[in-house]
Amino acid sequence: MTIEEYQIKEQCILNDTIKAIQNALVDRWNKTYIENINRTEYEVAMGLLSHQVYLSVHYISMPLLWNDGIGGIICRSIIENIINLAWILRNEPQQRAQMYIEHGRGQEKLQIERLKDRLQGLEENAEYYQSLIKRIEQKEAQLSTAQYPFLIDVNIGSWSDKNLRILAKESGKEDLYNNFFDVFSNVTHGTWNTIVKHSMKRSSSPLHRYKLRPYLSAPQSNISWVSVITNWMEESFELFDNHFGYKSLSNIAATLKEALTNLDNEYSATDK
Repeated sequence: MTIEEYQIKEQCILNDTIKAIQNALVDRWNKTYIENINRTEYEVAMGLLSHQVYLSVHYISMPLLWNDGIGGIICRSIIENIINLAWILRNEPQQRAQMYIEHGRGQEKLQIERLKDRLQGLEENAEYYQSLIKRIEQKEAQLSTAQYPFLIDVNIGSWSDKNLRILAKESGKEDLYNNFFDVFSNVTHGTWNTIVKHSMKRSSSPLHRYKLRPYLSAPQSNISWVSVITNWMEESFELFDNHFGYKSLSNIAATLKEALTNLDNEYSATDK
């Protein structure tokens, strides 16, 4: 097997994984909704699940994200999504789901008000002014379909009135928070330890007094991160399934692992 053939087969495996994740979401939508399920609870859970599918599918599609650098920013969002889903479904799901919705609507209202503030002094720039007006009208129309804007409260704090570390602890996801979210937060916020790791390098010149200098590292790509992302997707599917009574007949993460292992074995055998 040539390296080109290997890459083609690997891409086919990834495409199959993406389709499997998307189909798994659709199947849950088709088979879990029944009349006695609380609508708010179900929509928030399905929304969080759908959002993670969106993030995971795009991540898998972009090999340059398969690392703990730039890819870590996406991974952080996925982990936060898992913890939110776990905490909402853990206890009082209807109340917590409603809190999540109300906070999101408040954020949208806040964004609209900030756009209105930007209009001041822009009258002379007619094209940009009109584009902002149109954007504001679209946002207000969309928000009004859910609730009258004047009835929406704006909460600039956490949607749950707790930080994510506490949510992780209360939902049994503390290890996920400590081992991944904390690490990826460093990448997201650009803390010094991350800058030194990814963006700087010690100069070898005594004229520079061996100072740290800017360093543009080549993009790294490790397919093992795809397996991590897929395992996290399965983790969220399991949270949803246990709560809404869905019986899964397959494990996407296990299927991916087996396919990649078989491909590696085939390539190694050919190489010998």
